[in-house]
Amino acid sequence: IGLILALVGTVLTMVTGIAAFDAISGLLIGLLLMGAAIFLAKEFYSLIVGESVTTSDLIKIKQAFERPEVSRLIDVKTVHLSPTEVLVAAKIDIFDHPENESYAIINNIEETIRQSLNDKKVYIYIETDKYDPNYRR
Repeated sequence: IGLILALVGTVLTMVTGIAAFDAISGLLIGLLLMGAAIFLAKEFYSLIVGESVTTSDLIKIKQAFERPEVSRLIDVKTVHLSPTEVLVAAKIDIFDHPENESYAIINNIEETIRQSLNDKKVYIYIETDKYDPNYRR
């Protein structure tokens, strides 16, 4: 669009000899660029400040923790790293299991989350802890 405006302004200036056409086309190109910058700023603002996942994606993530081995999902935080990348950080309380079983439980949860968000690259960090209702951040 900008090239067309420049071409029209230049051709009109050459044909008519009025330099104002060239100046007007330059102003229109500047306005076009400013509009594009504002549009992109609005589109990517949420990614810059750290937008969390959509409600439907958060529900899918929380459902991955609903299993008999998990006593409680203490906390979960999500953030978009890019339009196609998501970071999931969670703290869970699991029933007492041997260490190797705990690893398998967490790996299974991670796989479930990745399958439910298969259109995104998902980075997952899960920490196990005992739930304490008096815990303060």
